[in-house]
Amino acid sequence: MICAGVLWVAQLALQPAKVDPVEQQIRIVEALAAAEPPVLGVATQLKLAEAVEPRLPVRARRILMSAAATLAGIHGEASRAKFLVIIVNQMAPLDLAEAERLARRIVPADAKAEAWDAIIRRGGAESRLAMEQAFGAGAFRLETARARIQNGGPESIGVFAQLLAAYPSRPSEQDAEFLGTVSWRMLERVESLALEGLDRALRDHWVPERRVADEMRRRYPELYQRRRAQIERERPPKPDQKEPPNIFDSLPFKPEEGSFADALGAARKLESPIQRSSALLQVSRRADLDGNEQSMTAVEAMEAGSALEVTDANRLFLFSMLGRDFSKRGDHLRAGRAAALLAQSFAAICRCETAACDSLEGREDCAEMVDDFAEYLEEEEISPDDLGIRNISLSARLEILKLRKMLGLKKKGLFGN
Repeated sequence: MICAGVLWVAQLALQPAKVDPVEQQIRIVEALAAAEPPVLGVATQLKLAEAVEPRLPVRARRILMSAAATLAGIHGEASRAKFLVIIVNQMAPLDLAEAERLARRIVPADAKAEAWDAIIRRGGAESRLAMEQAFGAGAFRLETARARIQNGGPESIGVFAQLLAAYPSRPSEQDAEFLGTVSWRMLERVESLALEGLDRALRDHWVPERRVADEMRRRYPELYQRRRAQIERERPPKPDQKEPPNIFDSLPFKPEEGSFADALGAARKLESPIQRSSALLQVSRRADLDGNEQSMTAVEAMEAGSALEVTDANRLFLFSMLGRDFSKRGDHLRAGRAAALLAQSFAAICRCETAACDSLEGREDCAEMVDDFAEYLEEEEISPDDLGIRNISLSARLEILKLRKMLGLKKKGLFGN
């Protein structure tokens, strides 16, 4: 498959000069996408459509239609739905009717609502009709509906009535919580309907916040007594949303300040392998070090980074930077070692190199990681060949970055610069 993609790219590169350069570049990316495993191939098509849409909207629509057709090769309803949500979001400003048709193909409730929200936001004067269609298609937890209800405008009561009528016959706990929180906000405007919504939500296991429960007991004793057992249940704790540690997070000290010995000692004392390897890398780049001191400190950083899980994205970026630093210093042996560790990590992150890779399950961050890594290499002017990496998806993303430059589009750098 990969050989076929490379052959296509070679053939396209040899086409006569009369072919529009931008179109030729688009075809190169399309050829690479066709040769990728299904999951990453669709992701490449979506990135390509995103790149060309500002300048070539008609071409972007064609690419999105092709991506939608390719979804037949993706295994699992959840995986197809995630891609369809992205396609609908990108299609909505180009062809609203086609976006609606694609949204109707989505089965999972959360994905269905997310897709229809995108359509409603793009609907303009027709957005009210689009909301009716969304409810009719089974999309219940619409954030656009929640926003219109909470804004309290003249249409809020009508939207709430639609929402109540669209409440699923077999609701999930998320559906019940959505209805309950929205109904509570409507009590001052349309009490009878709001009480009906609260009663349904409580019946279906919504657990209100303690503040709401106390107010309900005071203002609506009949409802409180009827649903008391549910109202007084303990709310489950919210999951911890703390972001995982990142190699680019700030450190507890500044590696470039103070003496080399103090900075090195502080870096070695850090318990987290991510922080320790990051600090050692930054210490190795101090301008007051000689070549030997830089190399020895970088070797320590490489050893600390080796303790990270092979699938940890931090490991990928660490060895990229170390490989570049060793290469710049002419230390090709250690640059080769860093490249080998990098290639090992890059291959492990996605585990997606054949046609059997046809599901997003366990690979949700894979495509984004390829994008981020391509941007890093492009920003730092590093060739994958220099790092010993051969990956068709990475090549496709790098070609998309070339295309963006051809189209005069700027993209904010991965690290905000």
